[in-house]
Amino acid sequence: MRKRFQDAFAAAWRGEAEVDRFNSLVLRAGLDWQQAALLRAYAKYLRQARTPYSQDYIEDAVLAHTDVIAALVRLFEVRFDPKLADEGRQAQVDTLVAEVTRMIDEVTSLDADRILRSYLTLINATLRTNYFVRDEEVGEAKPYLSFKLEPKAIPDLPQPRPAFEIFVYSPRIEGVHLRFGPVAR
Repeated sequence: MRKRFQDAFAAAWRGEAEVDRFNSLVLRAGLDWQQAALLRAYAKYLRQARTPYSQDYIEDAVLAHTDVIAALVRLFEVRFDPKLADEGRQAQVDTLVAEVTRMIDEVTSLDADRILRSYLTLINATLRTNYFVRDEEVGEAKPYLSFKLEPKAIPDLPQPRPAFEIFVYSPRIEGVHLRFGPVAR
């Protein structure tokens, strides 16, 4: 825990991580600062997609359900970790989706249920990410996160929906690139 906390503090100090309550997940859910940044990035995307919930409200829901959040992070990592063998990956994903869904079904707050299901929907709608890409020279993570999303799989997005959205997030900038076809022009 000490190393995770020190790494999170150093990342915030260097400006690689925002200073907000998502950082509490390092101690409360046993996540590292990059996993907390992943959840923060999805929350920022939800705000771009016009969720009715503020970041503070999303943080409240996340911090109140750290077991669900930790399971969501596991699901994301199983889906996209290039070090995992493709054999059996889908079975692991299906098992985790069922586990997360069961956990969310037990949530008593309707707003928390909606927020947690939004996370599940976004993780399932993510097609690609740079989350696991490391700088070849230093071995550090990229200073930004990007997700290629399939908007058709996200029911709460407004119409018209593009074919793909690429969401880029860092503490300094965030934005969405909309693609209405398979090739960007």
